[in-house]
Amino acid sequence: MIDENNKRKNLQQVLINAIARAEKAAMAAEKAAKKAKKAAKKVKKAQLKIKASKKRIIALQKSSDEKSESLRDEIIEIASKAAKKNKALKKIAKMNPTNEE
Repeated sequence: MIDENNKRKNLQQVLINAIARAEKAAMAAEKAAKKAKKAAKKVKKAQLKIKASKKRIIALQKSSDEKSESLRDEIIEIASKAAKKNKALKKIAKMNPTNEE
């Protein structure tokens, strides 16, 4: 009878210890799940920021390309006007020779 009581107490103690370990493991798993959830949120935020940055970069590239084209067009226009004026000046110089002698 004493052995049975000791066995019961030992068994109860083993079960209590097992339950305590299971509770600790459950708490640790819960903490890990919370950390994983926070990490997932951070990753999602980073992905959204990257996506927004890509969109901004693409928009800047497009506007830069458009500005480059318009600047090129302006430069061509100015250069062609200057060339026309230069030709006109050359013609005037030929028509009105100066007395440099």
